[in-house]
Amino acid sequence: MPADRLLLALGWRQPWGDIGLRWQQVWARRHFTDNTRRATARQAGHQLLGVTARWEVHPQLSLDVAADNLANTPHRLDNGFGGPGTDGPGRNVRIALSGRY
Repeated sequence: MPADRLLLALGWRQPWGDIGLRWQQVWARRHFTDNTRRATARQAGHQLLGVTARWEVHPQLSLDVAADNLANTPHRLDNGFGGPGTDGPGRNVRIALSGRY
């Protein structure tokens, strides 16, 4: 079963672009430990913090930067299945340059 979660996001939009902050609480969940679907185990909950920024370099060009899991919290993903999830990513940064025509 997927875990219960709460996501809070704040953003600030300006003519030059925008910035945002995301906080996510994922509560512990029970999952099956084998194919009989009788034995269960507990997967711990976690909190994640992320930031985003977008700068409009030109009306047709923008630079996007996003950083997730800023505290480098170890966590496991739900994976949408009844078993234990896989390890979630640690701290990471993405940079994208986007053009429109």
